[in-house]
Amino acid sequence: MVILFQSPAYQQLHLDFILNIHLNQNKVANLANQRQIIEPLLDWRLWLPPAIMSVALIGLAQYSYLMFHTVAELFAIVISFLIFAFAWSTRSFAKNAFLLFLACGYFWVGSLDLFHAFVYKGMNVFVEGSGNLSTQFWISARGFEAAILLIAPVVAARRLNGYFLVAAFGAVAAGLTTLIIAGWFPTTFVEGTGLTDFKIISEYLIDIVLALALVSLFRFGKNIAVREKVLIAAAIVLSMVAELAFTFYVDVYGFPNLVGHILKLFSFWLIFQAIVVSYLQEPYAALQRSEKRSRSLFENAEISIWNVDLSGLHWALGNLRQGGVVNLRDYMDQNPHAIIDMVATIKISGVNPATMAMFEMEDDDTFLDGIGWVFGEGLNVMLADALLTLWDGAKFFRSEATLYTFDGRALEVLISFPVPETEEGFRSLPVSIVDISDRKKAENEMLIAKDEAEKATQAKSEFLSSMSHELRTPLNAILGFAQILRFDSETKLSANQTEQVGFIIEAGNHLLKLVNQILDLSRIEANELELDLESVSANKVVSDCVALAGPLGTSRGIEITNELADAPESNVFVDQLRLKQILINFLSNAIKYNDDGGTVVIAAHKTENGFLHLSVTDTGIGIAEVNHPRVFRMLDRLGVDAALVSEGAGIGLAVAKLLVENMGGKIGFESQKDVGSSFWFELPLAEPHNATDEIQAG
Repeated sequence: MVILFQSPAYQQLHLDFILNIHLNQNKVANLANQRQIIEPLLDWRLWLPPAIMSVALIGLAQYSYLMFHTVAELFAIVISFLIFAFAWSTRSFAKNAFLLFLACGYFWVGSLDLFHAFVYKGMNVFVEGSGNLSTQFWISARGFEAAILLIAPVVAARRLNGYFLVAAFGAVAAGLTTLIIAGWFPTTFVEGTGLTDFKIISEYLIDIVLALALVSLFRFGKNIAVREKVLIAAAIVLSMVAELAFTFYVDVYGFPNLVGHILKLFSFWLIFQAIVVSYLQEPYAALQRSEKRSRSLFENAEISIWNVDLSGLHWALGNLRQGGVVNLRDYMDQNPHAIIDMVATIKISGVNPATMAMFEMEDDDTFLDGIGWVFGEGLNVMLADALLTLWDGAKFFRSEATLYTFDGRALEVLISFPVPETEEGFRSLPVSIVDISDRKKAENEMLIAKDEAEKATQAKSEFLSSMSHELRTPLNAILGFAQILRFDSETKLSANQTEQVGFIIEAGNHLLKLVNQILDLSRIEANELELDLESVSANKVVSDCVALAGPLGTSRGIEITNELADAPESNVFVDQLRLKQILINFLSNAIKYNDDGGTVVIAAHKTENGFLHLSVTDTGIGIAEVNHPRVFRMLDRLGVDAALVSEGAGIGLAVAKLLVENMGGKIGFESQKDVGSSFWFELPLAEPHNATDEIQAG
């Protein structure tokens, strides 16, 4: 089986199969493209009006050929003028200059055709009609038309001035008319003989130009819609066949002449369809689609939307401005009835289903009839704000208000609407109303909870402060008596007793330190901590702290490296005592939680925004990532072995954080379990340009 799959015959068969699939896909794609191209011409409704008109004209020709010719020409002439009227009136919406170029040209082609109809044999409007005169106007109009169709695709992508086009084409039409009336135009028809060679050759040349126009349409018409291109191409083909028909007649009332006019009617109808579809039907269809989408959004929106007519209010405000009112608020204060009068001009034309659900109503007519029940006492304040928004020309109005359901239940809502830029926009303005009752309730509950939390914090701080003071007195007494026992020269203690008294003193000092930290914490939380801010040398403070903490690590072989010892002087704007307190806490933790023989590094650098970044990095046990959010919590030991933390109570870092923040700085850390930790803080440099500003910001 494997050998079969690897054989050249199988591989060739597989390749042929793939190629056949690819070719079939291309055929399907080509068929789809061909279908798209010819689809506009397959609509029977496109051909019905000119077909009915043609049948009527052929019947009319049996009665009076002159009448047939006049009606057929007038039909084409009216189409030419309508093409121009539609294109000119809607030129600002055109996607390109193609149809405007055609429309301006066809206006003057229709004008030449009008002269052709007036001087047709038997009409005798301006002059005695003749076959030659009417044929000369015919050749002029058809040649002019062919040239327009040839050039139009080339200029489609350009920006053209409509007035210039009308004037330029008018000059060409006037020139051709002058040549014909003055007798300078070549003879095209001789009574009794028929068409001259000039006429027949001209028709062939016109067909050649029309063929080139067909090529130009598909060669340069990239910016022309497919439907327009197909309709105009069909019109060109019909014009070419019509011109061939006009090379055969001997009598201007003959059958070839009739066929040519019928084909011309169809050709002009297709040009008309191309322009009407692009300039009228498509924009109108797009407008209808947009209206349907807007209606769908209005009906299916989950928030309440009111369709409001503020045109009367807009007019009333305009009258006040014209009447000399400058300050609307002062005017409303002096004329309270003015608000009521202006509000009376507001009309609500409709509301969406979400409104019915919000106000618990089943039909909008009942809701609109009883709309007065919806508004509460605060309506005048909200409406006054809305009036001022409109008066000041703001872009958007937004206001909170209290509305009521029909059974009296209060709704806290947010009312908003965009301020229209045109007078027409005020006639139909969407006003959105969002029910924020749950949000307001949550906000109120949050404010109550916050107030209770602040009261609890205050009570805790007062309790801690009171307890700290109460504990200090007996602690100091215990420490004092223990010192007396240790150093009393009259009563000598045994070695065992001396050791036990030492334990009492050590535990008492630890407890006193804890009480002092709690007292600091309570003062900070109660905003009672007084800071003595001044310019302090960070280098000196760090050196002092290293000297104090150094002996703690000596017994365990922990080395402390102070990188600030040889660094340039850096002064910070802080409380010197509190800075030492923070550093001692960091250093003691770095030693306490370090490994024997580990290192502690103190480093610092100045930040771009005027702070000194100072860090204490150790190589100790580190902190697991899951415990990072708990580091600065009070009394949280992060599950560390009690043997390692016998000297602490989890208050130092919480106090350090509050102290740093109260001195206008920020604090943080990076840590990895079994690798080490780096605790840092930033305090403002003692520089005039930013120090005090940063302190106040903190």
